[in-house]
Amino acid sequence: ELDRLFSQSAKAIVVGDFNAKHAAWSVGRSNTNGSIIHDHIANNNLVLLAPLEPTHFPYHHPSSSTLDFGILKNISSGDATSINDLSSDHNPVAFEINVNVSLASPAKKVNITNWTIFCETIYNRVPGNPKTNNIADVDDCIRQFTCNITTAVNLATKSRVIAGPFRQLPSFIVDKIKLKNRFRKLYQQTFYPPYKRKAYKLQREIHEDIVNFDNNRWRETLVGWGLTLYLLTVLISTNHFKTL
Repeated sequence: ELDRLFSQSAKAIVVGDFNAKHAAWSVGRSNTNGSIIHDHIANNNLVLLAPLEPTHFPYHHPSSSTLDFGILKNISSGDATSINDLSSDHNPVAFEINVNVSLASPAKKVNITNWTIFCETIYNRVPGNPKTNNIADVDDCIRQFTCNITTAVNLATKSRVIAGPFRQLPSFIVDKIKLKNRFRKLYQQTFYPPYKRKAYKLQREIHEDIVNFDNNRWRETLVGWGLTLYLLTVLISTNHFKTL
């Protein structure tokens, strides 16, 4: 339902009684609706607008909660206030929203891990088989090993910001990538050689498909410019391309 509402406009405001509890906006335990809405907000770059005071005061239960709030799309400025003026178990909520302040687009980042550095870091940080004399030693070794893995990933990973839009690969290439990853995981779990051969074969096919896809897209761009690859080569070699 939220997808349907937010898909109708570049900017949108949805407010109401969502019957949803989550630690992000309400005291007490979360419920299923709260978890679903919280994840939807986090995954779609939306803004939660909830009052600091509770909005729901059950007659026969001592605990209060915040069930009434707002969700904003591409709007970053606003305020919500719970008003204790009615005899109802729900307080009305007053919203002040500046629709002229847009939410900045999130930066597109890709994390790239150098697995050679990762392996070297693990090799230097993990001494080998530790001595474990009791359960406490085992728990301590597990915590230390987990910490070493996390540290190695962080040291070997760099983030790169993508200025333009992500490249949209055709669905058949995406399906091949998923299938290749599935075979690679199966091989890592079973060490069954045919899985490894299948993963390598798909990797080669994926590389060829992506090269062909990029070349075809480049040819279509040249056709749109009214050029051929030969003419483009001539223009570049004679320094005429600067005048286009």
